[in-house]
Amino acid sequence: MMARTAPALLAIFALGCPPPDAAQVALTSTSRALVEVDAAIAPAYAEAAALALEASETLEEYRAAVSGWDDAEAALRGARAALLSGQDALDFWRTSSGTSATFLTAIPALIGALRDIVRRLPLLGVDVPQGLLDALELLDGLGGGDHG
Repeated sequence: MMARTAPALLAIFALGCPPPDAAQVALTSTSRALVEVDAAIAPAYAEAAALALEASETLEEYRAAVSGWDDAEAALRGARAALLSGQDALDFWRTSSGTSATFLTAIPALIGALRDIVRRLPLLGVDVPQGLLDALELLDGLGGGDHG
């Protein structure tokens, strides 16, 4: 994983991209990865919900049958919110006097949300998309992994 992403980070900095641009690359990669995750789980979630509805006699049985899927969907929503917060923090960084502090304090929540998704997908029999792992590596490369 690091072998794939480290060259991308080096290329970004070697081309003279300022840190906010590198951060934007990481956030854009994250956004694309979340779309990929959603596309991977949505059909399986719908199928699991239909099967659970058919097999359940009570609401409690249904909720128990789909709880893992509900948790994954909630994790995906949480990651989206963390991504939007990260984008807001990056926008502030770009318009402020050059301080990255706000951005760097927003990134750990995004990394945590992505790691939560990475943990949940295999429990549902869903492969973790490589794009999600790459996005995590880019965010860690920005120093986000050092903050939480």
